[in-house]
Amino acid sequence: MKIKNEMVLKRNYFIRTTILFIFLIITFSILYYLWYFKINSQLAFSNLFKDPFYLSSLAKIALETIVVTLIVIGVNILHNLSLKFYQIIYVVVIAEFVFLLQAIYEFIWLLSYKKAVNIQNFSSLSIYNIINLKQIPEYFHFALQTINLWELFYVFALVIGVKNHTSRSFLEIFKLISVTYVISLFVWIILVTFIQISQV
Repeated sequence: MKIKNEMVLKRNYFIRTTILFIFLIITFSILYYLWYFKINSQLAFSNLFKDPFYLSSLAKIALETIVVTLIVIGVNILHNLSLKFYQIIYVVVIAEFVFLLQAIYEFIWLLSYKKAVNIQNFSSLSIYNIINLKQIPEYFHFALQTINLWELFYVFALVIGVKNHTSRSFLEIFKLISVTYVISLFVWIILVTFIQISQV
């Protein structure tokens, strides 16, 4: 009976996670299309799948989901949080909705902004938008775009999700997840910045 209940629970988590992830991708695609349709009213939806920035954005969502899942799995194993794999992937996909909120916020902001803005270089609530970029080399722009409040919201979403599936305290989970995620993000920023410097 216990094994049967576990299988039903796994199936329910799998169904919910899959639906949420598909909804995430579809909503992001619609937002992206609406923004480009605003720029070019002749743009066909089928051309969206040929756009390199759109495809790289989708790849980023998938890669980020995989990497963060691996990070949480690592924390789970090292600190014995007793989380199941299907719970971890569910928490990570739910947390990804923070970046969907970011996309919605940026879409609304860009629509209300009268001047032309390059969506590829725009990152709301980040250091990138509050400093003078003329004095900063272009290879540091990625780091400045990545350091933003949305990343903090994302960490909080991960922490709350993990906390809901374990008996550990919020503070303990926050320390474990935030330190691990921030270190991983910092390594990623250094790697991308190094690649960009080497291409100069």
